[in-house]
Amino acid sequence: MIAEDLATLRQEVAAGRVSLPGASQAMGRVRQALTAEEPDPRVVADMIRQDPGVSAYVIKTANSVAQRGGVDTGTVSGALQRLGLNLVGVLVTNFALMQMVHRIRGPYRASVLEIYRHSREVAVHCHALARSSARVASERALLAGLLHDVGKLATLHFASSHNWLGDDWPRLQALLEEAHPEVGAALLREWRFPESVAVAVAEHENWLRPSGDGEADLADAVIASQFDLRRDSEHPMGDLSPQRLPSLERLGVPPDVRFRDWPAFARHYEQSRSLLAL
Repeated sequence: MIAEDLATLRQEVAAGRVSLPGASQAMGRVRQALTAEEPDPRVVADMIRQDPGVSAYVIKTANSVAQRGGVDTGTVSGALQRLGLNLVGVLVTNFALMQMVHRIRGPYRASVLEIYRHSREVAVHCHALARSSARVASERALLAGLLHDVGKLATLHFASSHNWLGDDWPRLQALLEEAHPEVGAALLREWRFPESVAVAVAEHENWLRPSGDGEADLADAVIASQFDLRRDSEHPMGDLSPQRLPSLERLGVPPDVRFRDWPAFARHYEQSRSLLAL
């Protein structure tokens, strides 16, 4: 049965019928501006100003305590100067996800809220971990963590709006676990996100994945962050031995230490939390 459901879902994704309500337009303008060979901050600022909600959110984050530069900024241009283009791109994506989460109603709403909560936690861990290890780009790691389960969110929205699979939650949950990396990566490529982020989303459930060149990548950051959050839990990752997790070794993370007890991570954790208002 899951093979049939997966085939149907793939067809719907290919036809463009699996999406996130309100997300594509909000993210699309800024993503398009950021894909230029040399993104122009003025163009990005103009794209953000077209949405008052996004503008206010970016400015508020720029003025957060962790990012404070002495004087609050009241403009999008000032926020861009303080945060940088890449980080602002992540914030615009998070704002779009927040809008989507609030729009989904019905029986799947609790699941959507939990997926988004977990995604933000993973994103914060990815960002602090990247800054601690200096082996992957921190803004890209934040983005990969935030979007690693976007395939689940999009599939739940599709199931809810089309009454697909009815109230058969166990069947839908099995499909979510099987399909969400593939669906998420396909959506990110459609929305022109960086390929390294799409690869991380596609690979984040491949916990024991080898690395051809031995170098850490964004998928390693997402896998390691998920593992730390799920240590000793009932989740299947809770049974993994840290010594068996190649991602930790590639990132240079002490395997037997919870991240927040690792001084290098702890130095960056609170600042990372402030970016997503955790």
